[in-house]
Amino acid sequence: MRTLAHVDRKEAENIVRRDLPGVIKEILKKLPFKPPKELAKQIYDTAFEPMVADVLDGTIALSPDGRLTSQMVESSGNLAIKLSDAAGNVTTP
Repeated sequence: MRTLAHVDRKEAENIVRRDLPGVIKEILKKLPFKPPKELAKQIYDTAFEPMVADVLDGTIALSPDGRLTSQMVESSGNLAIKLSDAAGNVTTP
């Protein structure tokens, strides 16, 4: 696992830029419906800066090879998709 001392902002941005699309794709596969194509881009645009900050402050650990994985992101709770039905009941996939 890599630590904050080894990751600067530019490297954190590169890591997130490289790995976040795959993380989002894995999370969207768990949805009980086919998501609209633009949803992945919306999530990426919204989550990019917070993910960089999370990598920098160590909130989300990197794998030994320096990658973000969907399991690490999901277990941190920092990127979650919540679904709500017509009655307002909220659930996560």
